Amino acid sequence: MPNPLDPNTIPKYLNQLVVPPVFEPTVVKNKHTSKVKSHNYRVTISQFTQQILPEGFPETTVWGYGSKVRNPETGEIIPDYRSAPGPTFEAIRHIPGNVQWINNLTEPYSLAVDPTIHWADPNKIGMPMPPFPPFPPGFPLAQSPVPIVTHLHGGETEPPSDGYPDAYIRGIFRCAGLAAPRCRADFGAGLLQVGDTGIHTGVSLVIPFRGDEPQVCLRK
Repeated sequence: MPNPLDPNTIPKYLNQLVVPPVFEPTVVKNKHTSKVKSHNYRVTISQFTQQILPEGFPETTVWGYGSKVRNPETGEIIPDYRSAPGPTFEAIRHIPGNVQWINNLTEPYSLAVDPTIHWADPNKIGMPMPPFPPFPPGFPLAQSPVPIVTHLHGGETEPPSDGYPDAYIRGIFRCAGLAAPRCRADFGAGLLQVGDTGIHTGVSLVIPFRGDEPQVCLRK
């Protein structure tokens, strides 16, 4: 495992906070009326490196979300953008948003997975009993594949669609465990967070609306 950096050598408050880009949807319209039916998204979750620490320090290996995005300040479209924290969803009242989550995490967990607590357990290894092996290697069948499930913070979500610890996505649009194929969320004003039960990369969900509460559908 890599040697950790000495935190006392890292200067504070140097990096400028940035405005996250906005996920750019595929707009689906009624072919007869041209009325917008939905905003559809294809979002990947993958591992990459990103400059988290100040310049001069090495990049950090992160897990984050990616897709086609729009720079909210310039309007520039970036076809394949990845970041942690992730980009923002801009949802419009009465227009459903359908998100196809794609788990592109192919490397094992770099940190130890504790299979003695309730979790997704994609390899069905069950709960091990003592004695427990040290990490590394720990429990190799718990380190890979990496199960994740997207979870909406700040919404009123039906329990089967709320991202249980033993629900997970593997590969393209594949749901297992208790993950429901569709998630319906009702929410009011403010900033909502879309994260997951395995990692905390986060995807922000900004809801512009007027009047009654909007309704958004998230497809897992």
